[in-house]
Amino acid sequence: MSHTPGPWTFKDIPAGGWAILAGDMGVAVVPPNASSDARLIAAAPDLLAALEDVQKHLRPRPLSPANWIFDEVGRAIAKAKGE
Repeated sequence: MSHTPGPWTFKDIPAGGWAILAGDMGVAVVPPNASSDARLIAAAPDLLAALEDVQKHLRPRPLSPANWIFDEVGRAIAKAKGE
């Protein structure tokens, strides 16, 4: 399943809450007391693209204690893609 392409933005809804938009198309509606959630949702396509770049361009180093991050990146990408 493919997500709606970014960039996504968010704006106030006059009746209260936040609209997440991909251009002029609505992606989601967020309740009035959740502006932090609206910003995070709007950033989702950019965050996914950044993680995919990390996975594509960076490689684990032998015996590095930081290699766990590559597993985390892979899990986050899989979760975002519904895998």
